[in-house]
Amino acid sequence: MDDQKDLWRREVTAFVQGSPGAFAASGKAAPELLLFQLEGVQEFVTQARTANDLWSASCLVSSLMACALRAVTDEVSAEAVLYPSLSGDALDAPRQGLSALPDRFLAVVPSGRGQPLAEKAQAALRAELARIGDTVFQEAWDRALWDAQLQRFPRVVWAVEAWRKEKDWTAHCADLGGKLAARRNTYDFDAWPAKGGEWKDSLSGVEEALAQEDGKPYGALNLIRRNWRKNGPGERSFRRVSAYFAVLAVAADGLPKRDASQAFTPALHLSQSAALAKFAAVQARQIAERLGGEFLYARGGDVLVLVPAGKAIPCAQQLRAAFRDGVGGELTCGIAIGYRTASFQMLLREAYRMRAATKSGGANAAISLVIYKRASEIIEWGCAWRSKALELMETVSQLNKAKRISNRFPYVLAELLQPYGLGSPIFSAPVILAEFAHVASRQGRDQGDALFGMATQYLCEIPQGKVQDFLNLFRVGNFFDRISGGYSA
Repeated sequence: MDDQKDLWRREVTAFVQGSPGAFAASGKAAPELLLFQLEGVQEFVTQARTANDLWSASCLVSSLMACALRAVTDEVSAEAVLYPSLSGDALDAPRQGLSALPDRFLAVVPSGRGQPLAEKAQAALRAELARIGDTVFQEAWDRALWDAQLQRFPRVVWAVEAWRKEKDWTAHCADLGGKLAARRNTYDFDAWPAKGGEWKDSLSGVEEALAQEDGKPYGALNLIRRNWRKNGPGERSFRRVSAYFAVLAVAADGLPKRDASQAFTPALHLSQSAALAKFAAVQARQIAERLGGEFLYARGGDVLVLVPAGKAIPCAQQLRAAFRDGVGGELTCGIAIGYRTASFQMLLREAYRMRAATKSGGANAAISLVIYKRASEIIEWGCAWRSKALELMETVSQLNKAKRISNRFPYVLAELLQPYGLGSPIFSAPVILAEFAHVASRQGRDQGDALFGMATQYLCEIPQGKVQDFLNLFRVGNFFDRISGGYSA
């Protein structure tokens, strides 16, 4: 077995690092590509009432994926996995409380081994979930119902593509992705139990509850979520230590476009996986912690962190810079900010909503945020990364700190601009700019001309019908200048 594994390690290294065409020409048996994915895990992870709930569920999913990957690497070597990168201690990190494994993997496996290895990975995953469940299960609970609920999670799908020398790597990956999509649309499932209990899981709202904790009913998966890491390695506790905190939901907006002369190869695929893993497991965590925040999880380019509210935009900017420098491509960021008593579950949902609204609105590579102020005021605002907006906000903030512009600037501006109906697609830009210049000159020390140019550029960037963003920029900036504190472990 070890000799076969060593032989395949050498062959897959030649395939990935060398030329697939040369590998095929050598007369060796063509390999297969295996794409393996867990379905429904993101929904499970984000059914979180607290930050600890979310982190615990994310670590659970990463631990299950680590077991699935080990089932493959134990037979065909870690070098066979092109995504995610398994350099360092990636497979051991979930045990220590770091959740950075994605919900899918891509591996190059020996001919004829794709399906057996996928089945082996699924069996290892389910065995691990059962083992973890046994550490939580209590005799008073309904064992048959417990086992049935665990058996339905997660849904596992995979696809296998035999390597054909007449197709390039891009075509193979596209065909494999198409097969997986078709498999996902062909849903194998057992009928849902016709008889339901009196109580449903208070987080999912779907499964029958087996027990109550803290006065709330939970099914098997959420009982595991709440208990499996108690007093275990890597256990963490999150607490809000001061006024406002921010939830940042960041997603990759696509990998960099390659030069026409640069072919997409297995080696390049592996290189991108390594860069993505470094961003997810190292850089994102370091950035969050450096700013006094917490890293919750990363799934490739999908990152979730908590930071003090005043550090939200700097955190988003640093995450973007790290991603652009290390991986390439762009990030889209959704931010939700609330007072210490705000529901984490609500802010998590709002952070994802802001990110989704940005992408669905066509404003890719952008940052959007919503602020829930203690006095029930809600402010929504966003801009493209390339916009003049962030520079304008920072300039006003610096002038405010230097006492060269009044902190009443946004309030006076609002009193003058709101009557113009900024939410309407019809507005008078010259009038708005004239009022802005007037307020800037009255509320600042000779700052009217300095700010007018940036304000004009920003107003010209705003899409029709979203001119309220012009005013909200100054309201958001004023909010950040007034707050302090954040969120830490």
